[in-house]
Amino acid sequence: MTQSFDVVVIGSRVAGKSIASGLAAADRTIAIIEEDLWGGTCPNLMAFKKTFTEPVAEQSKKSLESAGVTTITGSAEFIGKNTLQIEDTVIKETQFVIATGARPFLKEGILN
Repeated sequence: MTQSFDVVVIGSRVAGKSIASGLAAADRTIAIIEEDLWGGTCPNLMAFKKTFTEPVAEQSKKSLESAGVTTITGSAEFIGKNTLQIEDTVIKETQFVIATGARPFLKEGILN
């Protein structure tokens, strides 16, 4: 399946959520991709997560969806210039924001 959005955000931590929500509020079609912990590591695994009645991951995902953001769970991989694949979904000709956290990773050949 091929999809397109104005902007795709990879990573649902604080920066990714802020960017996605802000762009959705500006009437852009936005998708956000998260492989594992919606909302990031700290809110999901640290002590303050006990203050929420609903799991943080579900709460984070619901808040994005209610803001008009399409949420996609899976591992994102660039398979070509301006082409991203998440399992059987391909996203083409979109602007991408990589907001995955503190450890950068550049796949070999991605800038070529």
